[in-house]
Amino acid sequence: MKWTEPLLLEHQLTHGRDGRQKILVRMGLPRWADHYKWACTFQLVGRRRGNRYRSGKIYTAEGGDAIQAINIAASAIRRSLDRLQNVSSDTVPYEYIFPKYVPIGYGLEFHRYLCDVLDREIDKKEEELTKKRLARKRRR
Repeated sequence: MKWTEPLLLEHQLTHGRDGRQKILVRMGLPRWADHYKWACTFQLVGRRRGNRYRSGKIYTAEGGDAIQAINIAASAIRRSLDRLQNVSSDTVPYEYIFPKYVPIGYGLEFHRYLCDVLDREIDKKEEELTKKRLARKRRR
């Protein structure tokens, strides 16, 4: 399908066993859909031969506000890319562009638990890096 939406981002990535297959990822600007929701379109387009892109279906993520619509679209893109082999980019890893979403669909209590686990692991890593920095300073 042809992309006609206002563009928020577009990234070209490679994937596959040999890392030579191309995929173009697009995400549109969020837009007001109706009285109760916002929408954010996105598309993943694969490459078959030469420079001819195979048209990818355009999907729409809906949310209660623009940020939620963007988050849902980015999460769907991330899940799609995670299913591919050897995804890479010449600029920045796709994990930075489309970060992993901490799910809330299993309830608020479980979401908070996952956030606490992440926070504890981040704190442990910060302590480890701080100790290494201090050790380097002492050696100087």
